[in-house]
Amino acid sequence: MRRSLPTGLAWLAGRKDAEVPTPGTLGQAEAVERTAELVEEGLDPKIRMLWQAFAVRVGARRLNDLSACLSLLGLDAGAAVAAEQLGR
Repeated sequence: MRRSLPTGLAWLAGRKDAEVPTPGTLGQAEAVERTAELVEEGLDPKIRMLWQAFAVRVGARRLNDLSACLSLLGLDAGAAVAAEQLGR
């Protein structure tokens, strides 16, 4: 896990040296901005429910996984930040 951290940081920083396999796929800030636009335009209630029931929960689970993994690696400060973002 520790060896994968630099690669993860590169992706989060907006890595541009790798092709995204699916045309039209957005990442990082572009994805957040497009998501905000979709919300402002008015989401279909079914899409809103899907995001609520699936996407938000999946994101929270991954954040929890991050906190646990960082803690296992002894990276307590990072684990605490992830836990704080979860509201723990």
